[in-house]
Amino acid sequence: GIIRDGAEMALGLDQVGQLEARLAELEPVGVGDMVQHRTLANSLLVARCCFTAAQTRRESRGAHYRRDFPEMDDAHWGFPIRLELREDGSLVESPGPVAAGSAREP
Repeated sequence: GIIRDGAEMALGLDQVGQLEARLAELEPVGVGDMVQHRTLANSLLVARCCFTAAQTRRESRGAHYRRDFPEMDDAHWGFPIRLELREDGSLVESPGPVAAGSAREP
């Protein structure tokens, strides 16, 4: 939601994981099913990325307001959070400044 906290985001992340697990058990039949399956899988991945980045950022900034961290903290969080998707489906968080000239620079 608009007002977040760590416990609620952990619950949401768990629910996304449960949906991903259920989706992984389904075998699409036909092209239409495959498109819908892939679309839902991609949407769940985006949701997992949003929850993970929001949970990682322990401050409030712009539209990201955390009840448990209500203040902005430029000293520790004045940069984007990078997530990388591994082949096993896990996300690796890379909080910290993005190097100048990096292909990943926003």
